[in-house]
Amino acid sequence: MASCGWPAASGVEAGGGVRARGWQAAAGQQQAASRLVAASALEHG
Repeated sequence: MASCGWPAASGVEAGGGVRARGWQAAAGQQQAASRLVAASALEHG
């Protein structure tokens, strides 16, 4: 995950558990959105 340009896991943990959860949730939403866009693009050709 850190290779994607996001802060290292140790840095996220240092920022607090709440921030870490929010960061993970945001990352998951971005990945899900990109998958939906890719899937719709494939369906519509």
